Amino acid sequence: MKIYEVDLSAATDVNSLGGLQGATYTPVAKRLVLDVASTGVARIDNLEGMTFGPKLANGHFSLILVSDDNFGSTQVTQFLAFEVMP
Repeated sequence: MKIYEVDLSAATDVNSLGGLQGATYTPVAKRLVLDVASTGVARIDNLEGMTFGPKLANGHFSLILVSDDNFGSTQVTQFLAFEVMP
């Protein structure tokens, strides 16, 4: 799973377009914030919740991801916390 920060400020508002094929538009700008596969966490299971956590001592935001075990013995409940770099 990858999480991106998206900047809409320079993107074209496409609400009034019937479709994008053949249209001229500027896409959103995006920046990769987190690639969960590259975190080194041995087992990532069924991530289904995400929120900003408290600001860290250095002023950066924290990002919390959560999964639950779905009441099953083969899945795990996880809370993963990451620092969001500016």
